[in-house]
Amino acid sequence: MSLDPILPALVAEVFRARYDGIDIEPTPPRTEILPPPTRPAIRLRGRGHARGGVLVSRLLVLTFSDGEPLTLSPLDLVDNVTGFVLPKLMTALPGVELKLRQHRATRVQSDGGLSIAVHHWSASASLAG
Repeated sequence: MSLDPILPALVAEVFRARYDGIDIEPTPPRTEILPPPTRPAIRLRGRGHARGGVLVSRLLVLTFSDGEPLTLSPLDLVDNVTGFVLPKLMTALPGVELKLRQHRATRVQSDGGLSIAVHHWSASASLAG
């Protein structure tokens, strides 16, 4: 079983708790991500593996919006001391500890009113204990 879809699904739950009214979906590995008809929207794809009981993934986070780009930062989602996702955003994921961090600078593309922001993040998850 591939671990690639697990962390994008967990992070999508965190995004749903934080970004109300935005279409948020994880996407299957190795599939093209096309602009969705409903915007604003966020699509996530990961490449994961397990290391010492911790799931680790590189995440590609694409945001789609009409007009101004929708740029995200993991700093808005995590405790600035521990790096763990804020508890109020983890209510759909009891018993999971999740860390997020930006891996590369965000790149924004605009074309004919459609703005796409490309985010490269990393995530790690483990069972709280």
